[in-house]
Amino acid sequence: MVMRGTPFGDGSVTWQSGRLPGLPDERYWMMPADHMGLTSTPKFFADIESLLADGAPLRLGRLPVSRGEELAAPC
Repeated sequence: MVMRGTPFGDGSVTWQSGRLPGLPDERYWMMPADHMGLTSTPKFFADIESLLADGAPLRLGRLPVSRGEELAAPC
C-alpha cells in the first residue's frame, strides 16, 4: 500500500483538483479543517451559512499556497 499526501489541499483533496470550472479565484476560501471537518466543525457553521446566503464568509481567508501558510488565515 502506498499513502500519498500533499500540503496543497485538505489532506485528501488537492486545491487544484477541487477547483470548479469557471469559478474565479476570488470565490475560493480557506477553511482550516481536514476533509472530514469541512462540514462538521461547528466553529465554521456561521461561515458556511454566510457563504450560502450572502456569497461571502464571515471570517474565512483566501486559499494559501500550501498548508504551511494556513496559520496566516483567520480562524
